[in-house]
Amino acid sequence: IVVSKDVEKGLYVCADEDRIRQVLINLMTNAIQHSPEGSEIKVDGYLTGEWVAVRISDKGPGVKPGEQKKIFNKFYKGRSGGTGLGLAISKSIVEGHGGEIGVVSNGSEGSVFYFKLPALFKVRDGKIDTCCR
Repeated sequence: IVVSKDVEKGLYVCADEDRIRQVLINLMTNAIQHSPEGSEIKVDGYLTGEWVAVRISDKGPGVKPGEQKKIFNKFYKGRSGGTGLGLAISKSIVEGHGGEIGVVSNGSEGSVFYFKLPALFKVRDGKIDTCCR
C-alpha cells in the first residue's frame, strides 16, 4: 500500500495534539486494514471556509449508505471485525474540539473519511492571510 499526502502549508487549529494524532491513527489504521494490496491511500489537508479539513481516501470495499452514520456509534462493528470503538472515540475527540467527522462512500468502491476542525488562521508568505476565529 502506498500512502500519499497533499497538505497545505500554514494551516492552524487550536487542538490537543495527542488526541488529534489518535484520530489520524484510527482513520489511517482503518484505511490500511481495508485497502487491497498495491492500492493507494491519499491524505489531504486544506482550508475550506473557516475549517481545516483532513481527508483520508482509500480503495477498500466502501461503507454502505445505511451504515455510514452507525459506524461512529460505540461497539458498532459492521464488516470491520474490530472492537467498534475507534471511530466512536474519533467522533468524540473531533466533536469535543468543535469539529465534524464523517464518511463519503458509495458502498462498494472505497471510502473518504474526513474530519474538520475550526481554523485559527492560515499563514501565506509568512503573513496571516486569513483570520477565522
